[in-house]
Amino acid sequence: MKCPEEVQLSREDGEALRTRLAGEALTADDRRVLDQVLQWYFWLLFALQEATFSLKRLRVMLFGAKPKQRQEPSASGSSDGGGGAGDGEAASTVARTSTAEDHRSQRAAGQTVP
Repeated sequence: MKCPEEVQLSREDGEALRTRLAGEALTADDRRVLDQVLQWYFWLLFALQEATFSLKRLRVMLFGAKPKQRQEPSASGSSDGGGGAGDGEAASTVARTSTAEDHRSQRAAGQTVP
């Protein structure tokens, strides 16, 4: 889409045009100006959309695609009251952390760690 012709309109001229538009008393010149304004409007929307798409493409090229977020397991999917695989993972992490802390405290006490 090519850039439309520039519209030169002062604030006073714009207000007068709006008044004639409200009173349904548009001249042929008013119609021409309004046509140019609409062309500018659609050209600007197109330019903004293209810029947005280009920025998104650039972001993906630089940083990669956003990782997809994991979906939460549905409440109806488990029979034990909602304690799905996520709970086991959390417990496993806690167990590993506790084990590492136990080893550190045993070393500090001078005990051998298996």
